[in-house]
Amino acid sequence: MLLREIHHRVKNNLAMIVSLINLQKSRVADAACRDSLEQLENRVRSISLVHDMLYLGGESARLDMRRYIEELCARVFESLTGGGPGIVLEIRIERVIADLDISIPIGLIITELMTNAVKYAFPAGRGGTIAVSFSPDASRGYVLTVADDGVGMSPGSEGSDPDGLGLRLVRALADQIGGTVAIESAAGTRISVAFGGETG
Repeated sequence: MLLREIHHRVKNNLAMIVSLINLQKSRVADAACRDSLEQLENRVRSISLVHDMLYLGGESARLDMRRYIEELCARVFESLTGGGPGIVLEIRIERVIADLDISIPIGLIITELMTNAVKYAFPAGRGGTIAVSFSPDASRGYVLTVADDGVGMSPGSEGSDPDGLGLRLVRALADQIGGTVAIESAAGTRISVAFGGETG
């Protein structure tokens, strides 16, 4: 009960932070600044969702990653696209139970990669598909992949994000869980994070 109460309080505190970000966003005229605040809001929401699901599910520190990733992807996708036509989201998640040390970085990685895909893979109203998968892997432990069939990366580019912040965050978060990042850019972009964390 004490741990559930802690999750509840953390969730409420994060909700307050989201409200403050929204308030600041409403007072900013610069489009780039508003975009940065929106990305920050999605990052905070991805953490908040972990504590919300742990509180509602009665668990203390372990999360059903299928439920979490499906819910997270739906929320981030709606936030980025407004639910309009053009880009299709596909989710293929196997059932994995993970602790907070894994679930929070994974949620943040998904948020960053989906944001990059929506913003840069489909310019000028181009349609396409973003596919998110997460599953056990016999040789690498567990693999998270976010792929799109968009325009791909330019040769020698570290990522579609012009300032590279999203990809730098992904690499830092992958290091946090002892993972490695692999990037393929042929027919679109495919970014995979492999790790062998404490999951079950």
